[in-house]
Amino acid sequence: MGLLAMAPAWLRSGRSKQIRGDLRRMVRADAPRCEELADRVLSRARSDRHLLELVVREGRRREQWALAAEALSRLRVAPRAVQAIERLEAELQAKEDKVWGHPIEAAAIIERLLDARMWDGASEKLAEALVRFPGDADLAALTARLERASREEVS
Repeated sequence: MGLLAMAPAWLRSGRSKQIRGDLRRMVRADAPRCEELADRVLSRARSDRHLLELVVREGRRREQWALAAEALSRLRVAPRAVQAIERLEAELQAKEDKVWGHPIEAAAIIERLLDARMWDGASEKLAEALVRFPGDADLAALTARLERASREEVS
């Protein structure tokens, strides 16, 4: 009986190791392989709130923003996931509240958002960074890049 009770946790542990491995591989994979790994990660996580929370955390940690966003959207419809969503949003808010010590930090974060095609987030971060570092050349270049990207997106 004890072994039967431990079986779900054992299976979840195995899946979480597989998910972590796939996320590690995604960091260095080319675009088609990355998409294949992302699909595999999401199929392994299914609608398990613990595994989806793991995908969101690890995806953010490994800068796989699209995968983390997809896992979070699946977590929002999962049953009994309110506490997990609150924890994940609190973690993200704590990171966002961090004040940049140097404009290079801000530029790196904004570039990641632009690469992930998250225009609104990039625009907000860029506005915050420009208030803190008004004359920075890298931030000015990112402003031009964001404007070009938003014009291309509209056309």
